[in-house]
Amino acid sequence: MENPVEDINAASNSEYRGSTYYFCCPPCKDKFDENPEKYIQGRAN
Repeated sequence: MENPVEDINAASNSEYRGSTYYFCCPPCKDKFDENPEKYIQGRAN
């Protein structure tokens, strides 16, 4: 199960296709930034 990170608790964030994604730590953001589609597949937009 995913545990969403709220913006007030986020260590960092990224913008992708008009949405903001929040991350618990900078290394997670870096992985997302390398290949965002890998992490948002199957998500309803």
